[in-house]
Amino acid sequence: MHAHPDLNCVRSRTIDANSIDAAIAHINDRTSTFLVSINLYKQCLLDAQFARLADCLLAHPDRVRDLELHGNCLTDETGAKLARFVAASSTIEDVDLCANAFSEKTHLAIASALHENSSVIWLYLDPVGPNATRIFAAFADALRINPSFPDYTVWCLKKSIKSDFKQLKSAADALGPPSMLLQLRYSRLDGPRLRHR
Repeated sequence: MHAHPDLNCVRSRTIDANSIDAAIAHINDRTSTFLVSINLYKQCLLDAQFARLADCLLAHPDRVRDLELHGNCLTDETGAKLARFVAASSTIEDVDLCANAFSEKTHLAIASALHENSSVIWLYLDPVGPNATRIFAAFADALRINPSFPDYTVWCLKKSIKSDFKQLKSAADALGPPSMLLQLRYSRLDGPRLRHR
């Protein structure tokens, strides 16, 4: 997981979970004030195996700080749930979804989730072939609708080692504030509203 000097005091108050059962147990532990850092790196998890944890994340979105899912076999079925989790969470800071079977659908859902989430500082997604421009535009639109992310934010969409955040921020700034049509296009009448830190 990643650290920034301003976040050291928060980062020391986490519990690590390296299995689905451990993650669920820590998330459901209402006596703990610690956030959970979930590391399921290269465990070859399928959607069916991850479903219980996905449901737990949706039920308790503000109990998790890090979600490391790099190198599994998760598809858009799980991607949709993860996007809903990201939209609902005010504590998630680090999300790594690289090396899974996610398509453009999950990438666009995550971009949409960032309209409501202001806590994701580190985000890693695999590049998605011919529609990379469309995905890049969706993340730039997210920054137009929700410009509250700090300058040290790292979002890697094209290469897993190089942040695209500054380029996305520049594109969002060049386009200016969102139009009413853009805001309406992405608004959810029945969902949570944008939360700023």
